[in-house]
Amino acid sequence: MEFSEGKVTANAKRPLADGYGLVYSNNTLPGMSGGSVLDSQGKLIGIHGRADGERQVKRMETVYVKTGFNLGIPINTFLRAVATVDPTLGLSGKGVTLTSSQLTTDDFSLQGTDKFHQGDYQGAIADLDQAIELNPENAFAYNNRGNTYYALQKYPQAIAEYDKAIALNPDYAEAYFNRGLAHTLMGNKRLFIK
Repeated sequence: MEFSEGKVTANAKRPLADGYGLVYSNNTLPGMSGGSVLDSQGKLIGIHGRADGERQVKRMETVYVKTGFNLGIPINTFLRAVATVDPTLGLSGKGVTLTSSQLTTDDFSLQGTDKFHQGDYQGAIADLDQAIELNPENAFAYNNRGNTYYALQKYPQAIAEYDKAIALNPDYAEAYFNRGLAHTLMGNKRLFIK
């Protein structure tokens, strides 16, 4: 068994329609969907499902490693769902009912990132703005707002967002990668030649 260390970057109280609410930075491999997401004590906190590696896939030997963020179903979301499907299993989780005024920075980050992937760029920016307003230290939200500006071909704005993400988290490899792509598309290739 092999473990991939990472950090939880968001744990939304209101998951997406398909149950995803846990966002983490582990490097993952194809075929890991359905695998366990464990905390530092080895407790099950989620079930891995998706990896955002469309642009950030690097080849290592003959294996593709996905280096973007990952989505998992939080264990309580799973337990609530399974209890409604088959109550005889005896599994249950805590129910949470939220109003829109109770949404957290993680909720807005997740919603904004999901809207980005659906092509709703203005909706993504609005949600990511909310996430950053609630937590100005949210490097994940800055990076994803940069990705949205990048998709809109607003490269200077994208670079500014990536710079903010990197300032908050100097180890944020994806933000460096994304910033490099934006600089390249602007023709700033000299920045990388030393």
